[in-house]
Amino acid sequence: MKTIFGVCLAIAFSLNSGGLLYGAPPGASQKDSAVPPPTAYSVVERDANSRVWERTTYELSPAGDVVPKKHRYTELATGLNYKKNGQWVESKEEIDILPNGTAAATQGQHQAYFPGDIYEGVIELVTPDGKQLQSRPLGLSYDDGTNTVLIAELTNSVGYLVGSNQVIYPDAFTDFKVDLRYTYTKAGFEQDIILREQPPTPESYGLNPATARLQVLTEFFNPPQPIIAAQAIPTAAGNLEDDSLNFGAMQMMPGRAFLLGSDAHAAGSRVSKSWVKLEGRQFLVEEVPVEALAAELMQLPVPQTALTKPKLNSTLHVVSAKRLLPPLRLVGTSPAKMPGMQMAQAAAPIHGLVLDYATVTTQTGYRFQGDTTYYISGAVNLYGTNTFEGGAVLKYATNASLTVAFGQFAPTLNWQASAYRPVIFTAVDDNSVGETISGSTGNPTNFYANPALQIIAPSPTPTISYFRIAYAQQAVSVDANSYYFYHGQIVNCQNGFTVFSATAYLRNMLFGGVQTNLNNLAFVNIDVQNSTFSSSPCLTTVNSGYQSINPHFTNCLFVNVSNLTNNPAVPYPIKRINVSVHSAGLSVPWRLVVDLLSNS
Repeated sequence: MKTIFGVCLAIAFSLNSGGLLYGAPPGASQKDSAVPPPTAYSVVERDANSRVWERTTYELSPAGDVVPKKHRYTELATGLNYKKNGQWVESKEEIDILPNGTAAATQGQHQAYFPGDIYEGVIELVTPDGKQLQSRPLGLSYDDGTNTVLIAELTNSVGYLVGSNQVIYPDAFTDFKVDLRYTYTKAGFEQDIILREQPPTPESYGLNPATARLQVLTEFFNPPQPIIAAQAIPTAAGNLEDDSLNFGAMQMMPGRAFLLGSDAHAAGSRVSKSWVKLEGRQFLVEEVPVEALAAELMQLPVPQTALTKPKLNSTLHVVSAKRLLPPLRLVGTSPAKMPGMQMAQAAAPIHGLVLDYATVTTQTGYRFQGDTTYYISGAVNLYGTNTFEGGAVLKYATNASLTVAFGQFAPTLNWQASAYRPVIFTAVDDNSVGETISGSTGNPTNFYANPALQIIAPSPTPTISYFRIAYAQQAVSVDANSYYFYHGQIVNCQNGFTVFSATAYLRNMLFGGVQTNLNNLAFVNIDVQNSTFSSSPCLTTVNSGYQSINPHFTNCLFVNVSNLTNNPAVPYPIKRINVSVHSAGLSVPWRLVVDLLSNS
């Protein structure tokens, strides 16, 4: 026995001294120090709207070998790159001042050209597929459905370059202060009319204020004709036509009216547009009910002089049942014939009411794969048939957005998520899911996507289910149809759903830590069932006092929701909103809900 024990003890001692019983294998510390550091992210693939980033990390296998591991994610932004000398290079949101006093933006998939004086020239937009759109605003008008009147028309204004990608023509219209602003982005091109003073009221012209619309008339010169999808949307001034305009590679998206400094998604009113022929001339007519802008217009200063009397030999201020237009002016093409004024650097206006429209580049047929992380670094505009696979992770930079448009031109949205494979929308700084994005802090602060998911659909949409949206300025934005959202989570967002002229069905939804769950509501029906609202300062906000809003909540749980609406003291939301909250078959009136939530 002693001999056997001694042999076993000797073997045990030998194994231990060799480092096999305790601790790491011989030379392990040297191997650990030999593990290479991770490589930096670099671009390994790129195309018109994306680039793939990749890096390599290293780790030891159980056998002590160094094993490389690839990490990659796909960056998405519409118009991200453009072809230069046959190679994809990154687009730049830059407008250059040219020696002849004009300006141009040419470092992108689309190009834009600006005259020194807007009255003497035109804005020219060249689309990625080579179409030329030459345009110039003509003026502002009122129309109450019976009579119309031109209240201001374009005048001489020299452009100023603001920042790197905006041109502003100050005081570009007669009668009251209105600026004209153009913005060039990788994804599109925007025209903004900025009212800096109150226009005369419709009543001052004898028009009906209840049905009057403020209109912007922009004339297009020999344009290619778009494919038009027209739809009627309800407004305070009755149903208005709103056209979707497809010019091929670029489309005109729905416009908004909002105060400078505010968020168009969170507080803006819908601007309708129509593509019309007037006296053989082509116009884009944008319009918004005056009543929808009443609160915003009251915040603007009153002009020192506001004329409403017609001028001699002029169509300005002439009230007529038929629209009266100023004479056609030929397009100016030679800078030498202009007044010789130069573009110059200047500061942007900080106060005013904006009426905008955007012409955007779109990409079609995209598939978000379930095993891939996507970095949304700018505006992503999708058209055609697009697919979202369960397990896809989308991470957003601040103010980045994702818009999906379909309907008459684009019939399909394939949503392929499931209970254990949701689609995740989150912040670029969120490392808890998917691949880590280069530069991520790992600590999301404030809010990012705006919006994380916007859907524009002239036809009914499929059910969108099993998704999670976190850290967004605006989680979801929908308008002008019926939408179905099931089994979703909206958490730690500034705003949840914004709905305009639509019906939204929400089932089994969780809103947690959202500042406003249903925001900027206007002309909507919202049917919410089996959902939870937790830790929110405000359940709803309404766009303005005139809207018709009908939310219904069935078997819903409200926990630490401080306010039912943004301003319960204002009578409009109370009078014109019909709400029923049901629990165990009991219906609770709206005013009682206000009391219950205020005292919760």
